[in-house]
Order: sequence, then structure tokens, then C-alpha cells
Amino acid sequence: MKINSGRLVVFSIVFILVTVIGTLSHELGHIAVARALGYHTTLHYASMNSYSSKMMKLMDDRINFPDVPELTNNAAWEKASFKPERHRLWITMGGPIQTMLTGMLGLFILQKRRKKRRSRPFKFIDWLAVFLALFWLREVFNLGATLVYGYLKNKPDYFVGNGDEIKISDALGLPSYMIPVICGAIGLIICAIVVFKYVPKKDRPTFMLSGAVGGGLGFYLWMDLVGPMLLP
Repeated sequence: MKINSGRLVVFSIVFILVTVIGTLSHELGHIAVARALGYHTTLHYASMNSYSSKMMKLMDDRINFPDVPELTNNAAWEKASFKPERHRLWITMGGPIQTMLTGMLGLFILQKRRKKRRSRPFKFIDWLAVFLALFWLREVFNLGATLVYGYLKNKPDYFVGNGDEIKISDALGLPSYMIPVICGAIGLIICAIVVFKYVPKKDRPTFMLSGAVGGGLGFYLWMDLVGPMLLP
């Protein structure tokens, strides 16, 4: 297995950037749906919040009139924060749908250009399509992280948590594992196709190693260091 050190550095940097871009674009998928439904939103480094107009007004009133009991009790807050269940479901679905559509766009470009690559080297647009298609890695990572977390915590039901896919399963009345497993399995198949069918064979070992290095480093840098400072 031959590793190209120059390409290893370049690919690793790209994986770091893609990890950040993928995380933020996923949250923007939630935000796009929330705004379409009329909610106010805020973006954080690995999450988003959505507020109804009633809640925004209540928060402003609490600041401006802190001594008014009607504005500070829990009943007023619960009433203002109410969202119909269908809205919660659509907003939750917005993130995974954005991630999957981006991945499918990359796969479509790779498939569309397959004939051109028979007589030409891999070009920038092909590498861009590869990284777009690998947005599906998020689904694989989420499934794997859920299983590992459940195993380490010795939970009888691994699929308990705040993951989007678990929430979607629960909201649809399905077993909690169904959507995470389906999406994770599809993601694993697509990522395997991208790596073993489209990435040039000579670049494959370097690319896979850079994915582990850059993806892991990008996750750590964004989730633990840079992200909390820029978008707390």
C-alpha cells in the first residue's frame, strides 16, 4: 500500500473543511424548513434553535418587563414554545434530507461523468463530486456512534437519544432503530461505491487514510475547539 504524502496532506485538509461544511449545512437544512414554516432561528456550531413569533415576543417582554408575573411563569413559556408535532417532524427531517440530497448530487455527477473519465484523468469536478457524495458518511457515523455509545454505556436499547434519525423514527411511530439503520446501511453502500468504484485505484489508500485523519481531526477541531468559540 503506497501512500502519497503530498496528497495525504491535501486530502486531509479537505476532509477537515468538509467536516465543518457538512455539519453547518446539515443545520442549515433544519433552519431552511423552520423558516419556511415561519419560525425564527439561530445557528450554533452543531445545533440550531427555532422560535415562534409568540416566543420571541415573550422573550423580549421578559427582558423589558421582568417584574410582571404573567411573563415569568412556566405556563406562559410552555404556551409560547408550543410547536405542532408535524412541524417538529419536518424541521427534524430538514437536516438529514439536506445531507442526503447533497450526497445524491455528488453520486449523480460521478455517474454522469463516468464515460469522460475513461479517457481523461480525474479532474477537480470529479473530486468535488466524491466529497459531496461522501456527505452520506454522516449517516454511517451516526449509526456507528449510536451503537458504540450504547455498548459502552451498557444500554439495553442502543437507539435512545437525540439523533435526528431516532427522533424521526419515534415521530412516525416506527421502532427507534429503523430510520437510523436504513439510512446508515444506504450510506455505507453509497460510500463503498464511491471509494471502491470512483476514486482512482492509485489514490485509494491515501484517500482512505486521509479520510480517517482529516475527518477525525476536523470533528475534534470543530466540535471541541473552534466551533464553540465561533458559534456557541
